[in-house]
Amino acid sequence: DKHSGPVWGVKWTTGDDKCISISSDGSFHTWNSSDAQVLPGPAPESLALISVSCPGENYALCNSIVGVTRLVKLSSGEILGRKFDYKDGSDFGRFAPSSWSVSLHPDESTYAAVGQQGAINIYSAFHDTFGERLTSFTPGKNIFGMCVSYSPNGKRIAMSNKDGQIFVSDSNTGELISNYDSHAGCVRTLSWSKDSQELLSAADDKRLVLHDLRGHRGGIVTTFEGPQGHRSWVLSVDLSSDGKLIASGSSDKTLKIWDLETRRCVSTTQDTGEVWSVSWRPGGGQLITGGNDGHVHWWRSASSS
Repeated sequence: DKHSGPVWGVKWTTGDDKCISISSDGSFHTWNSSDAQVLPGPAPESLALISVSCPGENYALCNSIVGVTRLVKLSSGEILGRKFDYKDGSDFGRFAPSSWSVSLHPDESTYAAVGQQGAINIYSAFHDTFGERLTSFTPGKNIFGMCVSYSPNGKRIAMSNKDGQIFVSDSNTGELISNYDSHAGCVRTLSWSKDSQELLSAADDKRLVLHDLRGHRGGIVTTFEGPQGHRSWVLSVDLSSDGKLIASGSSDKTLKIWDLETRRCVSTTQDTGEVWSVSWRPGGGQLITGGNDGHVHWWRSASSS
């Protein structure tokens, strides 16, 4: 049941009983976390899936490399909504990918997308109006947006771009709350703390940076790098729900676990290829990763799978 191409995204649902994976082969799998069996799911897309979002346990949002966004009902695998991000829905030569990364709002009423031009576009996620654009705002310059993520409380939205910048905006008004020049390279991944007060980023500069959003403008809490750090691009990060650990995956073919209190790497596991995506179990104690071998790996602890 493994994917036939690299696994570019994994997510654990909030119900703790299901996991999601997307792949460069265009497939979307929902897994039963207790026995790793694949559950009914949608038919594969013809092109790679590159972004997935699942803030609850009912629906998941996924996006393809040409900006085709789908809303999937997890219990049945039914596609409830589809949005084409190119001009006529069929001519791949003329698409303008304003949807590269997508994020479903925690209340599942809207979703955000970023990509070309660096604008954050907000769309309806209701089944009958899915993909209808509600508003749009550009917090920075017109630079390609790499990642977008709603905060767990839904009040803020963060985006990162290929030039190392991060912007945090009010999700209702679009007003810019904070911006950071935290990285010297493309910021590929963002992860919020459970209380929506801290934001973790990681980039091609091999660094992880934790930002504290409390206070007027917020600031950098700490960075995770150095001799214990990654030796190449950091592709994915995730903060554990208890706020004690960070998981990070990299193109250096390693999975690392970091202790937030000591700011040290407590575990490094070598993989056979790039570790494209990581996701903690919301209830704690377990982790899933997706990589170049097409497998989804379940980790019982920081050092065994």
